[in-house]
Amino acid sequence: MVFWIDRSTNKIERKSLDGGEIQHIVSRHLHSPESLAVDWVHNKIYWTDIRLKQIERCDLNGSNREVVFNTGKRRPRAIALDPFEGYIFWSSSGKADKVERVSTNGRHTKRISKNDLKVIRNLAIDVIDKRVYWLDIGKRRIESSNYIGKKRNRLLEEISPNAFGLAIFEQKVYWADSVDNSIHSIVKYGDSPESRVDWSIFVESSPKGVCINHPSTQPSFDITGSFNCSTHSDCQIDLPDLTPDPSRSYLIYANTTSIHRIYADGSGHMTIAKAGLSNISTIEFDPLHKMVYFADHGRGVIERVRTDGRGLEVVSTRGVDSVEGMAVDWMHRRLYWVDSVGSYIATQSLYPGSRHTILMSSLDEPHGIAVHPALNIIYWSSWGESPKIEAARHDGSNRVTVAASPVRPTKLAIDYTHNKVLWIDAGLSTINEADLDGTNHRVINRGEMHHPFGLALYGELMWSTDSEQREVLALDRNSGEKRVSFSGDWIIPVDVHLIHSGRRVIGDIDPCQVFNGGCEQICIYAHTNQAICNCETGYHLRRDRVTCEPGKIKNKFEIKIKIK
Repeated sequence: MVFWIDRSTNKIERKSLDGGEIQHIVSRHLHSPESLAVDWVHNKIYWTDIRLKQIERCDLNGSNREVVFNTGKRRPRAIALDPFEGYIFWSSSGKADKVERVSTNGRHTKRISKNDLKVIRNLAIDVIDKRVYWLDIGKRRIESSNYIGKKRNRLLEEISPNAFGLAIFEQKVYWADSVDNSIHSIVKYGDSPESRVDWSIFVESSPKGVCINHPSTQPSFDITGSFNCSTHSDCQIDLPDLTPDPSRSYLIYANTTSIHRIYADGSGHMTIAKAGLSNISTIEFDPLHKMVYFADHGRGVIERVRTDGRGLEVVSTRGVDSVEGMAVDWMHRRLYWVDSVGSYIATQSLYPGSRHTILMSSLDEPHGIAVHPALNIIYWSSWGESPKIEAARHDGSNRVTVAASPVRPTKLAIDYTHNKVLWIDAGLSTINEADLDGTNHRVINRGEMHHPFGLALYGELMWSTDSEQREVLALDRNSGEKRVSFSGDWIIPVDVHLIHSGRRVIGDIDPCQVFNGGCEQICIYAHTNQAICNCETGYHLRRDRVTCEPGKIKNKFEIKIKIK
């Protein structure tokens, strides 16, 4: 559905992108509606009314209308939302415009920016980088800051006063020009605004706004959940509410023929998937939708199930006979996996989408995989004739070797807080760590495990599995000593993940310190976890914005002849 404000009739309307009739959502008691935003998580629509000086909301069908916040003497104009954080960002006009923030419950107001602003026309939110962007046609700029008003960045100056709309998608910012009938984009970070202007396209009409239609721009929680018993014959329709206590940490671990859940203190054991499973090789977890992904060698499928045992469904069946490792990029909503027999690395959207093979060349029995979402880097291990740990950008480019001397590397994990990559060497029965570029390698443990397989991190503990000893165990992150273990005849674990209520926090890092930010020549640090590439004198960036090619040398003198 696309939503808009019709100022000629003072109505808020919507229409399906697939066609159909225009529907009037709000048509009464609107005085001067200025801007609207959709909360795609809680199915609400918010708007500002300049004359009433308030922010209102209602359900997507227009019901349950209510006032969220009265703005006092200031007139609210632009609006944008981060539904995950529960923040409403809005611009207010007076002697000079301001960018402000209020919680969706109408409390906890905060001024984000008030200095050097003039006329804010549009706001946009980057829910991944946690930044708010604004289009100031008074100052003729596009700027941004973080959610508390710090680390302010000026993207573009001397923008057209006819600019309208603002949208964020991946590394670019888009806007429209109503007079030139055009839509433009610019790369978010870089050394100078002029070097980042990306492209323009001309349209027939006079555009007054722009939105991006892609699933990754609106990642959402599964509020209602799903229920699909088509795969397992003994799935119960009347399952009770078996959702784990969100305040307690718990483990998800896999045997070869079943997946289980248990609290970290050893209580509350529950089987969440069992019937029909044949030979599970690896599991992964999506913290946003609380879904467990797993690969079954025996049936040649990748599936997912909720942590309460409901909603089992197939994710992929094509060419997934020997998936040994998986990794979820929870920021960009993608699943990565390695296939040891097919010797490839593939990716697929966590939403319905087609599979894409990103690497096949010179892969020799890839086994484990991990992803660093903020840096867009994937790491994987290979067992072949020359065992190694390698890394590349998320599209398979800029491939490098991280560790060249492991004996039999298997599972990998990323320590996002301390910026480390960890891996299990099954040949030496050790857990190893190194900086993200492979330097400062050290062995964390020796002699504690006989056959380590799974690997998960939480705080100062490393959780792993020992299939020979039939244990799920926790080791001290620094010393490698065993701290906790679960064992018994009922458990032959092959992989493990620890689930906790805290958010996944990624520590600050300069991307240029990790493989030169993927740049061929010059890497320029822009913001936390963000970099831009540049080239040496005599070269310029190719369209991939990463590699360089020689520039054309212009003649110092030019002679122009005009013939009548």
